[in-house]
Order: sequence, then structure tokens, then C-alpha cells
Amino acid sequence: MLDKCDLFTLLVTPNLINEENYVKTDEYPMAHDTGKKILPVEIVDTDQEQLKNQYKDIPDTVKAKEDAALKEGLAKAFSASS
Repeated sequence: MLDKCDLFTLLVTPNLINEENYVKTDEYPMAHDTGKKILPVEIVDTDQEQLKNQYKDIPDTVKAKEDAALKEGLAKAFSASS
């Protein structure tokens, strides 16, 4: 599915940084290394410094509850892909 997508939406929670998981070891590196547009959406407050340390070149997160920021993040991701 990752090969077919135009945008990798990463749902950000503390679990992404507090434990080893498939997203950290496989999905995110694959999305990053193949040049997919990445939109990290923060579902639960997460330590941004740790996130940036553990996920290479991760874009800034947008808060899921902030509609305007989420729409802006989507627009930015898709405009960058054109």
C-alpha cells in the first residue's frame, strides 16, 4: 500500500517514541527513503524533541484537533508534490 500512496500520514502518539514498533523500524524509513510526502498528525501530545531525534527529517507535526492547521498541512504536502 505504501508504494501506491501519495501521502504517508503518520498518527503521532507517545508510543512512536517510547517503544520499538513497526512504524519506527519499517514504515517511516520506507516512506522517507522513497521520497513520500509525510504528514505527521499529533493525536496525543508527544515529546517533539524525541520525535525529531528518532525519526530522520520528520516534518513538523500538526495537531489533529486543530482543523485549520490540519488543512494547511494537507495543502502544503500536496502542493509540494506538484
